[in-house]
Amino acid sequence: MLYRYLLVTSFCLGSCLVSSFAVADEAALDQRISRLERMLESQPLVEMLRRLEALQQDVKQMRGEQEQLNYSIEGIKKRQRDLYLDIDQRLMAFEQSGAIGSGAGESAANDNADVSNAGATIDDRKELLDYQNAFEILRTRRYDDAIVAFKSYAERYPSGKYLANAKYWLGEANYVTRRFPVAIEELNKVLKDHPKSNKVQDALLKIGFSYYELKQWPEARASLQKLVDAYPGSTAGKLAHKRLDQMDADGR
Repeated sequence: MLYRYLLVTSFCLGSCLVSSFAVADEAALDQRISRLERMLESQPLVEMLRRLEALQQDVKQMRGEQEQLNYSIEGIKKRQRDLYLDIDQRLMAFEQSGAIGSGAGESAANDNADVSNAGATIDDRKELLDYQNAFEILRTRRYDDAIVAFKSYAERYPSGKYLANAKYWLGEANYVTRRFPVAIEELNKVLKDHPKSNKVQDALLKIGFSYYELKQWPEARASLQKLVDAYPGSTAGKLAHKRLDQMDADGR
């Protein structure tokens, strides 16, 4: 009997202790929750969180603006290259009207008239057709194919009538496709091998532009200034002067 009494008493005492601990734990938990709530309600912390969220939004916006800016810059560069090519095509058309020069750099249109002469040989006609074919490929903006075609022309006609023009357009095609070191190499051949060609000023312009794209400012300035000094009133000279003014404004 005494044993049963002690057992019951022990059980009741244990239950009371467990309940006490449970109540104590619950009270401690409530206190911790209360402290966290007070911390969250603290004005400095709320302000810090608000600023952090604002900064995150600013970063997202800046990234979006940066992506848009990069896209716009690439579009501007493409339009600029197309514009330069269009200017060259207009100059070529002007050449074809017979208004610019004659001789080795004379126009394809004038040469068309020459082909109809009885004195034109089969080789002359073949050379003209090969050159016109390469130029037509370039005109349709198939630049890689044009590079192959002009290289083929230059190899086939090392003393050709249109060799200076072919070398220039070879450089132009590489410039438009952003192969700037190759463009400089090809355009320098115009200056070296055909110093009296009417393509010299255009070659100087594109050499300067190519160095500009490569961020080689001294080389770009040297080529553009040489063009301005030698051909101040030409279309190419005016474009070079404009780029030099831009470089001055940019501190380059």
